[in-house]
Amino acid sequence: MSTSPTAADLRMPLLAAAAWTGGLIGRLETERAGAVLLAVVAAALVVRRCGLAGARTLGAVLLVLGAVCGAALLRGAQVERSPVADLAAERAAVEIVAVVTSDPRRIQGGFEDTWISRIEVREVTGRGRTWSLRSP
Repeated sequence: MSTSPTAADLRMPLLAAAAWTGGLIGRLETERAGAVLLAVVAAALVVRRCGLAGARTLGAVLLVLGAVCGAALLRGAQVERSPVADLAAERAAVEIVAVVTSDPRRIQGGFEDTWISRIEVREVTGRGRTWSLRSP
């Protein structure tokens, strides 16, 4: 009784790699993410027309890559264009209402240690205006 080796099913690792790649492209390559999304759409159309045996898998990989890249791109744009980012760029004095979203961690400095923690800004007042929002 002999068993023949079967090929490993790599569809899920491919989808995971596509998701990570899409997220990295959307986060790190904001200027090029639009071009990547266009390339993904074009490749998906080519795959659909060709009718290849692995077209479903390739189409799913392209769909995941494009969806995650688009989500990361939108989130990045949302953070970059928020009132918090604008006021920080102006180095404006502000008053905030925030929620702490991480444990504090120590950063060792040359003269003294500093503790930092992530927050989510719920309300910011600066330059005579007040905004209600959710921004890191």
